[in-house]
Amino acid sequence: MFDYIQSIRSQHTIPCTADILDVVIHSTIVNNICAELADYREQMMRGEMSRDDFSTKKAELKRRLPAFCFHAHFKNGHRLNAEAIPSGLSILDIDHIPSPETFYNEKVKERTKELGIVLVHMTPSSEGLRIVFTLPQKMTLAEGQQWLAKELGLKDFDEACKDYARCSFAVPADYIFFIDKERLFTEQKAPTTPVKDTDIKDTAVTPLPPIKSTEESTEPTTEDTANADDTPVDIHPDTEVLFDAFVSASGLSPAAFTSKGTRHNSLVTLLSMGICRLLPQEQLKAIIARRMPEYSRESDCRQLIKDFYEKYTNTNRPMSFQLRKIYTESLRNKSDSKVSTENNLEQLEIKREAEQQAQVACINKIFNTLPPILCKTLEGVPANMHMPVLCAVLPLAAAYADGVQVRYCDGQLHRLNLMSVIVGPQASGKSVCKSKVDLWISQMLEDDARSREIEEKWKQEKKRRKANEKAPEDPCVLIRSVPVTISCSTLLRRFKNSRGHTLFSFGEELDTLRKTNGAGSWSQKYDVYRLAFDNGVWGQDYNSDQAESGVVPVAYNFSILGTYGAFKRCFKRDNVENGLSSRIFIAEMPDSTFAPMPLYGEEVEGLSTEVNAAVTMLRASHGIIDTPLLREAIGEWVERKRIEAMADGDIVKDTYRKRAAVIGFRCGVIARLLMGEENEKVLEFARLIAEYILEKQCNFFGEALLCEYKSAEQEMGKYSANGCIFDKLPPVFTINDLQKEKGSTVTRNVINNIIYRWKKSGWIEKKEEGKWMKTTQDKYKV
Repeated sequence: MFDYIQSIRSQHTIPCTADILDVVIHSTIVNNICAELADYREQMMRGEMSRDDFSTKKAELKRRLPAFCFHAHFKNGHRLNAEAIPSGLSILDIDHIPSPETFYNEKVKERTKELGIVLVHMTPSSEGLRIVFTLPQKMTLAEGQQWLAKELGLKDFDEACKDYARCSFAVPADYIFFIDKERLFTEQKAPTTPVKDTDIKDTAVTPLPPIKSTEESTEPTTEDTANADDTPVDIHPDTEVLFDAFVSASGLSPAAFTSKGTRHNSLVTLLSMGICRLLPQEQLKAIIARRMPEYSRESDCRQLIKDFYEKYTNTNRPMSFQLRKIYTESLRNKSDSKVSTENNLEQLEIKREAEQQAQVACINKIFNTLPPILCKTLEGVPANMHMPVLCAVLPLAAAYADGVQVRYCDGQLHRLNLMSVIVGPQASGKSVCKSKVDLWISQMLEDDARSREIEEKWKQEKKRRKANEKAPEDPCVLIRSVPVTISCSTLLRRFKNSRGHTLFSFGEELDTLRKTNGAGSWSQKYDVYRLAFDNGVWGQDYNSDQAESGVVPVAYNFSILGTYGAFKRCFKRDNVENGLSSRIFIAEMPDSTFAPMPLYGEEVEGLSTEVNAAVTMLRASHGIIDTPLLREAIGEWVERKRIEAMADGDIVKDTYRKRAAVIGFRCGVIARLLMGEENEKVLEFARLIAEYILEKQCNFFGEALLCEYKSAEQEMGKYSANGCIFDKLPPVFTINDLQKEKGSTVTRNVINNIIYRWKKSGWIEKKEEGKWMKTTQDKYKV
């Protein structure tokens, strides 16, 4: 048995289990820190950072990682050599090797069983290898490490890893080359030879932040259970309603409250949201005992609840906006809780069926407006997957038409820049999008293959030249299809050599993109994505010949697949507020919960030939394309949405309608190029795409955008469901009437802004103090 440590500052360790190990190596914290380390190392290799600066950064970041104590279990949960119970495992650290993976493949891979090796992984710095192995009997830690080093033919290794309190910093799952979990978590026999005094030294205490997705508690002991308060408490009906309201607002799944790896932090989430303000402690304990029966008996759970009620709950403090909202919604839902389960399920089924029918109707309308080549691309794809596939292909088609410019409704010239994200749960069939993108991208990949061959040849010549020879001239090749994991330095190089063309990325995992964007400001490509929408200028200046420098116009389209969790992690509040969310074309995979396996039809015969012809036509399109009918159609649509948003005081719809219209317009231009003319189908296609995008953006980002606009203090819940508030008001209404329609959580300042907009648009006029009269019933006329 060995231990895991979340925070070295507290010196508290817990026995490590296979579940804890899995949570840690897949955690966001570990992935982000190691990604940042990798980026700093890349900067050092490029000459943009000195070795000393890298060592400083490395030390800072490693201290933030959680760690495993492979050498021992500590009987009282304190990481001290005096309390160590040897685990029977030992560590061999091999530092500063050119390629850890090559060393593993050549020296270790075939001998893991023979040498008792249970785990091999690259170190967080990517410059070393860590080997965890079973310690041969009658050997101390130091003797075991010397033995294994000799077996592997090593002269040098880290000899500081010989005390029981030594920690091994955690790494992401993809840093692990080999793991034998069965032997790793099998109880090993402790070494029979006593540990020498020279092998003992207490490890310095260094602060680490707690990892958010692993709980510190262990299974309840007999003492825990004996001390538990077994006195039954009747749960008030309101307690159930309030608890469910908090769970819903937290965004956590029910499984998060019962899984051993997430129970602790799930409860912390509810407590941090302020549930202690609305529930007596006895009621919260009672509902926890019902919903989390095993965890409720643990001392960790009881202490957590006790601490929050005693230390963090001030009943005299004003309630936050979120807390007020949960409270008022729970009051409204009291009566709903009395409805029978059968009625609830029936209503839910009716609602779900209605939503699905509406979606199918919308998708069918879009399909009926498509250019023939896009219709043929969708042949064989289930109807409910048409939009995701279309969403994946359109940015690529737009990238091919990068010679085209078009004048938008506001008079500005636009290029066809599109960025799409296709969202769906695991195993929802997102791979169908890749198969269609592969069909359309073949010409680009063929061109890139020739360019990459030239570039590789140049690199080899440059590497083989002698010190006194002149370096071969950089061919500055054009490469357009780049991976989403591309570093900013390489991306800048590709932009500099793009010759005005648009780059394109297709990513099968949104999480991969997110993880590669977390290593310092230089690798934060979110700025690039925002600038790419409008062909903005981006770059970097370095005072170094080795570093890539320059300022370039950005032309970059992408299509990326991802789960809902990855989408939520990627588009946090900063990427909602700063405008990236409004630039994204979102499509959702159909709900496949308990659904039968989808059936795919055969590809249309000769489709690849027709797609190639369409691609050739798009690549040949150049100059300013005039689309007066499309401009007029989108102009009317965006104005109609402005009026609808103003009627509801809906700031979310008003924000997202603008770029939804731009995206719909650009998709309409692609349809016009593929159709060869600007007809009614093109206009309807653009309007329907804009409508679809607006709905998705409001649904995915609406609440987060409101919180940003109002500093997490005010405004309504979900605007899209409000209906037209202007129409609900009487011909003569008061400010209190409007306040009632908007809800009690909306501040008077927001109400005044709505009144101001209505008055400025001529919809109302002031009758007397606090009273207003409608002046028009024809407000929707554009």
